[in-house]
Amino acid sequence: MFRGNHPTRVDEKGRLKLPAEFKRRVDELYGPQFYITSMDGKRAQVYPLKEWEQIEASLAKMSPMDPVRKKFLDVTNFYGQMAEMDAQGRVLIPQKLRRFRFPGRKRLDNRRKLTGIMFVLKTGIGWEDLPQEMGCGSGMTCWRALQEWQAAGVWQRIHEVLLAKLNSAEQIDWSRAVLDSSSVRALKGGPKPARTPPIKAKRAASTM
Repeated sequence: MFRGNHPTRVDEKGRLKLPAEFKRRVDELYGPQFYITSMDGKRAQVYPLKEWEQIEASLAKMSPMDPVRKKFLDVTNFYGQMAEMDAQGRVLIPQKLRRFRFPGRKRLDNRRKLTGIMFVLKTGIGWEDLPQEMGCGSGMTCWRALQEWQAAGVWQRIHEVLLAKLNSAEQIDWSRAVLDSSSVRALKGGPKPARTPPIKAKRAASTM
């Protein structure tokens, strides 16, 4: 455990210098691997990887539908990134967390990006043809957001939450349902198809 107040700094490249006392402890117990994340996008939380793996093990014991677990993972996965301490005891802070200190251009609101994504998908236009007057940013900005959210499992979680809410409100008609084999295993397997008889013509007997 690390105790006390140990001032440090982040250099112009976004590298956090670990205090000497912390570095010695890290070298003794953990090694150079870290997981860096945040709960609000303003403050970085730096974990030795072994400590973060213990947190993941605790979360694995909770129900996947637990709202506290889902919210924690949504936020920490969004900001989280693996990092490795270099020989000088420096750890690179993820770009998303550095933007709070060195913001540059302000990130586009997620609702606007979602509007742009839905417009492109509904109309079928090319991403580069997204009208700028809609205020949804460029088509490439919306496309990158779509890829990031897909990789983070956002659409799958939205689907699960929507189904759970509809089911709790008894708005799903389960009398008409289809099981997709890609989701539900056939434990005993399906029937094996019959062997296809050969259709190659047989050679006739020679009359010579």
